[in-house]
Amino acid sequence: MCCSVEDLLNHLKDHQVDIIITGILSSDEIGISLISQIKKLNKMAKIIAFSSISSSITIQTIMEAGADAFVSKKNRY
Repeated sequence: MCCSVEDLLNHLKDHQVDIIITGILSSDEIGISLISQIKKLNKMAKIIAFSSISSSITIQTIMEAGADAFVSKKNRY
């Protein structure tokens, strides 16, 4: 488990991972950029992004950045 973006990227340079789960805050350019950076380091890693922001534009941006799946934090019960 990594505590910062820098820690994660350094870890990925030396280790192959199968799946990464990351949270995206509202209009979080860092989180969206992180997804692109992860895919550059490990194209095979599957990325699941989750956020309480689930507008279609946000989801589209996250998926275009390279996420393989999106999970909404909003409770839809």
